[in-house]
Amino acid sequence: ASVVWGSPVVWGSPVVWGSRADQIASAQGKRPHHNLTAANCIEAVAEAVAAQVLALDRDDCLGSLAPEARAFWRVEPERRRPVSFP
Repeated sequence: ASVVWGSPVVWGSPVVWGSRADQIASAQGKRPHHNLTAANCIEAVAEAVAAQVLALDRDDCLGSLAPEARAFWRVEPERRRPVSFP
């Protein structure tokens, strides 16, 4: 999907989210000759984003997403770090 002036425009059929294992395999399959993507790549990125975004803003943004997207970006409370700005 792409967004034009705030209105979602979908080209073709929606993409199936797939399992977390499928998502990780997809990330690891990109540029296989020099890909150092770890098995926790999705969780690591989600944790890094969560640590840099204020919880109120993050929760507001996640609340506007489809359930699959919320699950993709979810970071369990025990894995969250304090927000850290340089």
